[in-house]
Amino acid sequence: MRNAINMGLPILEIEDIRGIKEGDYLEVDLSSGSVMNLTEHKEHKAKSLPKFIQEIIKSGGLLKWIKRRKLDAKRTK
Repeated sequence: MRNAINMGLPILEIEDIRGIKEGDYLEVDLSSGSVMNLTEHKEHKAKSLPKFIQEIIKSGGLLKWIKRRKLDAKRTK
């Protein structure tokens, strides 16, 4: 899981995936952890990611997140 986040790839943990089949269309909300199976009209709940991890993913990975924070810190000085 850590490597996926470091690379900027979102990853979710869902306890029960029996209602999700190959070919189903899913709508994922990373901030709330909601996974809506549009094919079966069923909602699954994943563990939502902490805000700082969501920021890392939105930045494109850990290295890009660190660079952005350094630039932001320089601008505020």
